[in-house]
Amino acid sequence: MELQMVKYEILARKLNYQFANPSLLTIACTHKSAGIKDNERLEFLGDAVLGCTISQMLFERYPDASEGDLSLMKSHLVSKKSLSIVAEQIQLEHHILFNRKKTQKSPAVIANSLEAVFGAIFIDSNMHQASQVILNLYQPLLENIAIGSLKNPKNELQEKLQKNRHELPTYEIKCLSGDEHNLHFVATCILKSHNLLTEGFGKSKKAAEEDAARKMINQLNEHTA
Repeated sequence: MELQMVKYEILARKLNYQFANPSLLTIACTHKSAGIKDNERLEFLGDAVLGCTISQMLFERYPDASEGDLSLMKSHLVSKKSLSIVAEQIQLEHHILFNRKKTQKSPAVIANSLEAVFGAIFIDSNMHQASQVILNLYQPLLENIAIGSLKNPKNELQEKLQKNRHELPTYEIKCLSGDEHNLHFVATCILKSHNLLTEGFGKSKKAAEEDAARKMINQLNEHTA
């Protein structure tokens, strides 16, 4: 137990935050598989604290960004992938208490634990302190974020159509060829309002749909040129 407390003290230093109630950090790092008081409630709270912090930061940092662009950046920053990157910076995975027989220390488990840590800091102090910790940890990600790089063709096509109050496209997927380790997919993007259809190809369903959406954008641009 003493060794465990030392580990949590090390984690607190990495967070650059001193807990008034250290047991909150212990709970935040306890997965439900451990069979003791777990971090699910703190995760619920931390998710809200993170969302509010990121929303306010983006609102202030990008005064000319549209609501759609702000939402896109927020979705990227609060995603499990981004949370996992932030968690890796502080080596959070080494501090999570869980039952190896019941679960694995997956990226999702680690990301959820980080949200719980944010919730614990909020309960231990206040919104301002929690936001400071979050923004400090997120600094490397914030420095590299760019609206253009986050937009995939499907989002771009949807925004283009919504802006002009047009019907949204539908997508159909089928496997084109290949074995289970080297599949190739074809996606059809159908835009009934314009009587247009495009086909996209890729090694994943997502890639094929994005290729079809990209071709649909090109077709729409040609029609309006």
